[in-house]
Amino acid sequence: MHFPITREQRVLGLRHPNLFVRSSLLSLFSEDLDPDPAVSAAVIQTIGEHGWNAAFQFTHQAASLCCDESVAAWIAEEITRVESTTDLKDTRGRALMEWLCQAPIDFLQERFEALLDGLSQKGQQAMRLKLSNLPSRLVFFSHGKARKAQMQSL
Repeated sequence: MHFPITREQRVLGLRHPNLFVRSSLLSLFSEDLDPDPAVSAAVIQTIGEHGWNAAFQFTHQAASLCCDESVAAWIAEEITRVESTTDLKDTRGRALMEWLCQAPIDFLQERFEALLDGLSQKGQQAMRLKLSNLPSRLVFFSHGKARKAQMQSL
């Protein structure tokens, strides 16, 4: 017998005690490129409860989820914290930077320098490289503030 579950139940399932249930649901949401901030909030709560490595089997799948300003702020803090203990080029660092790249362009423009301030020289280079690989409307990230005015006209 098949019992369909509601969307709300699937979001709640991201917080389920069973790793495989959580991981299956994260996979579904990430494949759908779900724009719902509630999904990202549930993933962040689960990471907070279980830690990055134990929250999901493939926690890096979160990088394709919605990244509103509150999620982006959490990611920025997490990147700074992670970078102080490990290399941003590891799976976690790359996933966090990719997830941050989903943030609203206004948020990234306004807070770009602050995002870099918390990072080491190596971390700043990694962040600039990641952001420079975004669509051309974000090219100012790799060329400095001088391009900001030019990009705003797009």
